Amino acid sequence: MFCTAALVLVFMTPPLQVSTADEKTADAALETFKTAMKAQGESDRVEAVKILAETVHQKTLNRLAALVASGDAERVRLAAIKAMATFEPFKKQVVTLLNSSFQAAAKEPRIQVGILQALGTTGDPAALACIHHAFDDKDGTVCRAAVAAATELKELASIDPMIALLTRTEKTFKANSGGAVTKQMPVGGQSVNSAQSPDFMTNLKDTIELTNKSLQTITGQEISKAAEWQTWWNRNRATFKP
Repeated sequence: MFCTAALVLVFMTPPLQVSTADEKTADAALETFKTAMKAQGESDRVEAVKILAETVHQKTLNRLAALVASGDAERVRLAAIKAMATFEPFKKQVVTLLNSSFQAAAKEPRIQVGILQALGTTGDPAALACIHHAFDDKDGTVCRAAVAAATELKELASIDPMIALLTRTEKTFKANSGGAVTKQMPVGGQSVNSAQSPDFMTNLKDTIELTNKSLQTITGQEISKAAEWQTWWNRNRATFKP
């Protein structure tokens, strides 16, 4: 089980100006990268990714995206994901490529978490489609990484899906707070109780806590229950300004 994704504090510093390279420079960087990636050591290949990312061009971005989808070591692929998020002049393309990579990594939660973290740093509301979709992920770490990413973007469009996530998680937590969960049997509509592990309940509790903090960060409101959030939002959605 992975550790809970933490909210990242973003300091108000002026954004770095990223300039794009010309095609000749990009081609040279790709040739150097090709050679460097033959290294056996993961650390060497991670360093090669960082060096390639210094040359900002559509070709180098595409090469990093291909690396994310490759069978290389997880650490190298995560470095490529992080590097892609720095391609500010190609922000729209970065979001599109990361969205595609997220779907392809359905059985790789650590990669999905890395992608969600990267999407949260893009500052592009277009990233929300993938982020909000991940609120429904069965892996709690992926779900919470999505909540953290949405918090970084601080878009009001995240409030409804966050309240929905909080509502169903609170419901599940309450239903299982006695140490058992009621499951529907496949035939006859009968039910059977199945004891839940402490990790299951901790996972739910962590999601509830993070989602509440995220809603508080986006709205500035001190509310901590789904029903209360829904009531407040119903009254204020038409006129609310953060």
